[in-house]
Amino acid sequence: MKKSNRTTRKPSRKSSRTAGRHRSSAARRFRHLGSVRRIALLFIAIASLIAISVGALLNSRTANAGNNRSRPDVATVVFVEADLQPRAAESDEKERGSSCAAAKAESIWKEAEKLIASYWTMAVRAPAGARWSLWMYALNGAGAGSELIKIGPNELADVVKARGVTRTARQQDGWKKYAEAAKAKYEKSFEPHPRQDIVGTVPFLLTNRNKFISEDVGVVKVVYISDMLHYNCDAASNDPEAGYSNFLSLDAVERFQRQIDEDALYRHDGELTSVSVPVEPFVDKNGDRLFEVYSVAMPRLGCESIPAPEVQRIMATGQIQKTWERLFRKMNAKTVLLNVDTDRVFAP
Repeated sequence: MKKSNRTTRKPSRKSSRTAGRHRSSAARRFRHLGSVRRIALLFIAIASLIAISVGALLNSRTANAGNNRSRPDVATVVFVEADLQPRAAESDEKERGSSCAAAKAESIWKEAEKLIASYWTMAVRAPAGARWSLWMYALNGAGAGSELIKIGPNELADVVKARGVTRTARQQDGWKKYAEAAKAKYEKSFEPHPRQDIVGTVPFLLTNRNKFISEDVGVVKVVYISDMLHYNCDAASNDPEAGYSNFLSLDAVERFQRQIDEDALYRHDGELTSVSVPVEPFVDKNGDRLFEVYSVAMPRLGCESIPAPEVQRIMATGQIQKTWERLFRKMNAKTVLLNVDTDRVFAP
């Protein structure tokens, strides 16, 4: 019987090695995919954070824009210094025109007219639906005196209704007729014994807040066309007690600041009186209204004198600015700026 020529081959190890290579390759692919997934997840997380942040920012801007749109009106309350010696009726015209008080009055009113013109420019160009209003009062020893001017939507309607050249002229010069009428009232408001009382405007603002701040008012501007410290003008009126006597010495400034902290100021009429002025918020602290306080830069005339030498030292310390900031921020003012140009008051 012949032997078979077929040779029985031993199982090859190739299949096991191949399987091992496949397993190793699969593991590498798995690890690679795991790395890719981790990187992808990281990018997704970063992208999500960016998207959330951008969304929050856009929502915030939309909300703020909505608030601005919901309260688009601007209300401005102006107090014009009127604690000057009146022109003597028995003096001749030349003498009246050359007096320091007359020069100071003209200087002050020139600043008032600049403010009215600046307000008018902004008011007639206000976006549709936004109403601008301005009230102006004489400021003297009695605090806020008579109303000198009121310009609001009714007065601005003449501009809105006009067309062509007439509209252009009213946009530029429409404020002048109101300023002329206000000047006549202003000159009648001078007091014979100058004693400016800015503190007296605090209860006036608080008492009349509903008059100035309607539901749609988003910005309230209070402007003093007055030094936050009185300077005497005529030599005959060099009374060391004239003006606002809280600023005659550093001790007086500190006393006034303590009164602000205690929420009860005291008006001055030469002597400390028992008339207290409570300090209360003028606008809501967490509301969406802005309350801004300004004093317009007043040109200093050569004939004026400072009531006390120490006042210069007080001014150098910045205590006057700090004191008014302390007072009006108690009333929730966002901005308190002294000695600014009229254009700064209505700057966007």
